[in-house]
Amino acid sequence: MSCRDDWLGCLVSVFVGESLAHSRGCCPGCRDGGGSPLLRAHRRSGLLEGLAVFRSLVGDGMLESVGSLLEDCISRFPDAGQCGGVDRETLESYGRGFLGRSSPRFVC
Repeated sequence: MSCRDDWLGCLVSVFVGESLAHSRGCCPGCRDGGGSPLLRAHRRSGLLEGLAVFRSLVGDGMLESVGSLLEDCISRFPDAGQCGGVDRETLESYGRGFLGRSSPRFVC
């Protein structure tokens, strides 16, 4: 895998994780702690639906913090920072382009 693949994998992971966290945060059963876990709203909808609902909220937040997301990715995957001549600005630009163009269906 290339460093760009690692970087995009990190972005997808954060995008999915943040979308799921927002989905749980909007679930009345999770907020109130009542009812069966099987009846929770975020469990009734699929991943694609959750990504579509929170795409702009999560995507906009990620676009604002691309630099810190890249730092986090490099700290987890040291090879991601060694891209054979590709500098940070290029990787950040690549990440912004990916976040701006990708759709929930593409992420799934």
